[in-house]
Amino acid sequence: LLEALVKAQATLSQNMSDEATNAGSIHLSGVQVALGWNRPDFAEKLLNSDSATKDEKALGSILMHALAWNLYDFTELLLAHGASIPMVAANMILLYGSGNNVDHLKRYVRYHLGGLHHSEVNLNDKATIDKMIDRLSGSQHNFHSNVSNESDSYFELMVWAALSLSPEIAELMWSNTQEPIKGALFILMILRKLEKSKKVIVTNHEKETIEFMRKRFEQLAIDIMDLLHQNSEKTLREKALKVVARLDDMSYIDMAYVCQAKDFVAHPACQELQDKRWKRGLTSEVGFFTTVLVFLCPLLVMSPLVTFNRSLINKGATCGFKVKWTRQFKAFCTSPSVKFWMEVAMYLLFIVYQSYVILTKVGREGDNCTLNTQKVILLVWFGMLLIDEFIQAVNLGHFSVWFNVIWNKIDAVMYMINIMGLILVHIPAKSEVLFSN
Repeated sequence: LLEALVKAQATLSQNMSDEATNAGSIHLSGVQVALGWNRPDFAEKLLNSDSATKDEKALGSILMHALAWNLYDFTELLLAHGASIPMVAANMILLYGSGNNVDHLKRYVRYHLGGLHHSEVNLNDKATIDKMIDRLSGSQHNFHSNVSNESDSYFELMVWAALSLSPEIAELMWSNTQEPIKGALFILMILRKLEKSKKVIVTNHEKETIEFMRKRFEQLAIDIMDLLHQNSEKTLREKALKVVARLDDMSYIDMAYVCQAKDFVAHPACQELQDKRWKRGLTSEVGFFTTVLVFLCPLLVMSPLVTFNRSLINKGATCGFKVKWTRQFKAFCTSPSVKFWMEVAMYLLFIVYQSYVILTKVGREGDNCTLNTQKVILLVWFGMLLIDEFIQAVNLGHFSVWFNVIWNKIDAVMYMINIMGLILVHIPAKSEVLFSN
């Protein structure tokens, strides 16, 4: 029956144009008929015939229908025979509005972008789609704006397939992108944001598909890292680290943190890079007591207690003692491990000082409203801690991201208790036993 329909289509084409111009179009019309019947085997036979033409734009038009109907086999077949990907990407806005699985995208636009009624949401509007992708990925990741080459086109189609919850097609497009690690992590970022958005992912099928895609694309990113890292040669290991550390608004590890790709972060290449970032200029990790000792006696930075990497030592080999000490002390102070231990020391010192002020300067002077030097130092110190937390929240992009971390929640409770205490302790009380204390 299918062959009869193709022959009928061919006969109609012959009646409408001469044989020289329609020899190839007969086969393309047959591919269209096979697409309607979901018969990729029949379409492959037509495309592999000797008289078949390779009209990229015509194949691209057929590919648009295959993508809209989520037909993976046809998509793979048409890509293998040279369908025009840039043409499809240029008209990709039509895919967002004509896809089979777009109800969750309409819910996202309705509840998070415009407050429209479900029937009023228009996914054929480029401004709406651009805004949605910006919101899901973060405004700094404007990847979808450039489709100037084939690699960008594959990336755009990968994003569309991921948002349409079509895992097979998304992976097919991902396999053709120029930067597969970035592509996999980008998908994880938008899927996580989509999953966390209220009233968007509501059906069990949508939840299961997102969970499957998150596990799959994290594993794909890990597989790429394995290929780069499996060789023990130093050049390839450094290449793997360079790939992970490559910045494009965010490093790959930073992207993995945002989308909670913990297995990717646990990869040896990522851990090796994190170890270098953690020490930064030091060859061995510095402990708490070493850090405190060096800050109490800065000359100890020149002692065997602290060892620096070879490049820093060679740079200061011909310098005088003062210049060499300055460079090493600066490198010591800017190392994240040292910053961490100094922050621990400052928190401990703050707790001890706060306890001292409360026990000796509050409630025993007869007037708690009196400010003295000790109280002013405590208030300034506390204000600096608040500013530090505020800067952390700003750097993360949104307060909700900061508050999602359990340790920051504990910090928030601590700061609220301190603020309440600072207010209550300065409220005059008539009785001898001060309730505020």
